[in-house]
Amino acid sequence: MTKKKVSEDKQMVTIDGEDYAFDDLTDLQKYMLEQVLDLKGRIKTARMHLDQLKVASAEFGRSLQESVRLESQGEKNEKT
Repeated sequence: MTKKKVSEDKQMVTIDGEDYAFDDLTDLQKYMLEQVLDLKGRIKTARMHLDQLKVASAEFGRSLQESVRLESQGEKNEKT
């Protein structure tokens, strides 16, 4: 579903490959369309946030591994 502006006063909506004038939709149909568009935007944002969390988690994991490795090497050097 997409909403596009054809002219200054006429917006068209594509549903299942068919174009409809936004103004010709019922109030309920307009409401459902706005819900779908809002949810698509929120899904996109959620995916971006998930990607950020994955990258941050991986980096914290790498930092932890490096910290433990360096500490372990320091302890080995102190024993020799």
